[in-house]
Amino acid sequence: MGLCDQCQTIPLWDLPPFQLSDYTCGLEQLGKPHYFNLVRKDDVPGAATPIGFHWHQDRGGLWQSAAGGCPLCRLVDKQARLVLSDLDGGDQHAAIMKNKPRQADILRQVKEKVETHLPFGDKEKKPDDNDDVMTNIAAMVAEESNVTLPRPSFDLWLTNRGSAGAGLMVFSTSMQGPGVATEKCLIPIAIIGFCSEPEDSLSSILPGRPIEAAPGPSAFALANKWLEQCDRRHQLCSAHLGQPPALLLDLDNATEHSQATVRLCEPPVQVPLQYVALSYYHDEGSGHNVWKNLEPSLYNISSNSTRAPGELIKHENLCQVFQDAIVATRRLGLRYLWIDSLCTPAGDEKTWTRDSENLAMVYRNAYLVISATGASDPSKGLFEQRSPKNYEHFPIKAESADGNHMVGNVAALSLPLQDEICGRCPELRSEPLSRSAWAFQERVLARRVLHFTRDQLRFECVGGEFGMMSEDGTCSPLPRFFHLPNRLENAVLSPDPMQLKDTVTGQVSVAKVTSIMEMWSAILFWCSGLDLADPSDRLPAMAQTARAFREMVQLRGTDSDYLAGIWRSNLIDGLMWGSMNDLPNFRSTEIQDGTPSWSWASVTGPVTNILWTSGNYSLIGEVIEAHADVADPAKPFGRVTGGFIKLRAPIIAVSMTEFPFTDGTMGLRPTEASDSSCLVGAISTFFETMDGNFDRSAEQVRQMKLFVVVLAISSHPSNGEEFYHGLIVTPTKDDDGVLRKVGRYLQTAKQVRRWVIDLDTLVQTITLV
Repeated sequence: MGLCDQCQTIPLWDLPPFQLSDYTCGLEQLGKPHYFNLVRKDDVPGAATPIGFHWHQDRGGLWQSAAGGCPLCRLVDKQARLVLSDLDGGDQHAAIMKNKPRQADILRQVKEKVETHLPFGDKEKKPDDNDDVMTNIAAMVAEESNVTLPRPSFDLWLTNRGSAGAGLMVFSTSMQGPGVATEKCLIPIAIIGFCSEPEDSLSSILPGRPIEAAPGPSAFALANKWLEQCDRRHQLCSAHLGQPPALLLDLDNATEHSQATVRLCEPPVQVPLQYVALSYYHDEGSGHNVWKNLEPSLYNISSNSTRAPGELIKHENLCQVFQDAIVATRRLGLRYLWIDSLCTPAGDEKTWTRDSENLAMVYRNAYLVISATGASDPSKGLFEQRSPKNYEHFPIKAESADGNHMVGNVAALSLPLQDEICGRCPELRSEPLSRSAWAFQERVLARRVLHFTRDQLRFECVGGEFGMMSEDGTCSPLPRFFHLPNRLENAVLSPDPMQLKDTVTGQVSVAKVTSIMEMWSAILFWCSGLDLADPSDRLPAMAQTARAFREMVQLRGTDSDYLAGIWRSNLIDGLMWGSMNDLPNFRSTEIQDGTPSWSWASVTGPVTNILWTSGNYSLIGEVIEAHADVADPAKPFGRVTGGFIKLRAPIIAVSMTEFPFTDGTMGLRPTEASDSSCLVGAISTFFETMDGNFDRSAEQVRQMKLFVVVLAISSHPSNGEEFYHGLIVTPTKDDDGVLRKVGRYLQTAKQVRRWVIDLDTLVQTITLV
């Protein structure tokens, strides 16, 4: 069926762009996959021009057109129903907020605590200033608990998808009051992608193809097209970067469908040699070294394999992911394939562990990495059945590149809202392999990757205008650190901040200057949150990522300047990492493997460094000496067994406040300060592995001797407010001069002045272990 009269007026090929940079994402992390909102920034004036093309003006108009059979309205109407379901069916946000204490309870609890601990035993005196503070805090929490999510008015506007691909985006204004809509807050309703069948006349202008039940001829034709375009256009991707590995699988006797044997071979003298490397989910139950204690039942290869040139391996005796990698390589017209457990020379396994530079160079030098991104173990292949997509088909007119008019049939589908608008598509976070820390390292080292995900093929490369292209036609920019050794080079080492020069454009964006350590913080946050069978592998799993990062940004120095995951050039600020214990259902734990407490590798789970993202900052501490004991001298970026940092910095003895803050967490104050003096100013106390809840952890913390080591001061980029950043430390045994890190402390400079603390008089020399 064709489009309705309303949809036939849409200029499908000439829709205006959406100015996403004018908006910030509102409440979008509420466990609601179909709902979030965009709030126009305060410094952006009201739109002088319309949001886009004005479409339906109310919910009834959209519903009637959908019920009448319009294919485009049907797609959008289905998404609108999901948005409303998220709003009306089990509001998780409201449920979360209702768990917070109400205003009366907060006032009563806080006042009772303060009155019990008034200084000088004066139970009758009421601290008026603190009364105001408590009232304001209680009012804010009570107001927050009654938050109502903005609702769509269904006054609908259409824009194009920009560089993301063919199709359109649907936005609704929000309800400001009964019958009153506002453009200040927009609610995305749907993103519709346009595809075409390969034989359709529109295929020349629509790159996306309808997704098959399993990757077939259409998908591989698209993959070959991606590779051909990449070879022709991207010098970075096609450059020859080094020697191939010592052993490869020669697939010359294998075809796209045959079950012939494959042969191990030494790489031929051919420059450049194009080989494919396989990245897949290993069974890590026996440790990270997949070649140690190799299980024949898992890989279905002979236990007496010599893994030497000339050895023949039967295709049918391999596990499914290996079989499919052979078939996929041949369908791409390539002859040589590298698979770790088949191509590691016998007797040389120790130099080919997953944290070795040998392995890293295989992925860096591969013509292509085939990634079994959607397979959860080696028994799952690349050609698994994919969930069917819901397409709506309709004819439209278009103009070809040579100016000729054509009529073809569009296959339209709904795309995930948050993935596209929030830029999450390239992350592939829901895919099994994307949760592996080891696989992350293989991905960032590769120059181009063909992902076999659970829903479609995706291709990413380091030199393209768009970082990732998908079977459905979607193009998505990659995070800048996803391809470390190839995407960026020639760091411009300006003093503040250090900048990175893009090798594709040759430019450093003035608007988006990225400091080196801010980028490292992003890498650290991403990688530290991924899965490892052995938690003590945190440093080994990031070893080659760190090595490539140092090369990319041209950090000066030697391997010894990487101390247990922290760069010596940024040692003081690097200590300000912290566990993400505020994430739902997560609690970081200490790893008992000898890693010093000041290293992020001493705890489990994701870590971040707010100092590197908090605007301008100045360091207060001074490093005197630092050293890390590397377990294997041949692997300076790998596991450590100990280490210390000797530094001079202000140290404040602190104690726990005698009552919790309004969110139920514990606070720390200078031991000499009264509890009532802690009610003014922002106080943030973060423990790395302990529960910050007052009721659950107060007794444990009271038994600890605690200090804050002040290391930096930052200023807020918008209002200039100053904050002190420090480490929460506790003595080891009975020596107050040897300390271990247990958390971080953030305090306003205003509060520190209120405590009448002179930091210069509190400077001491300590040792962190």
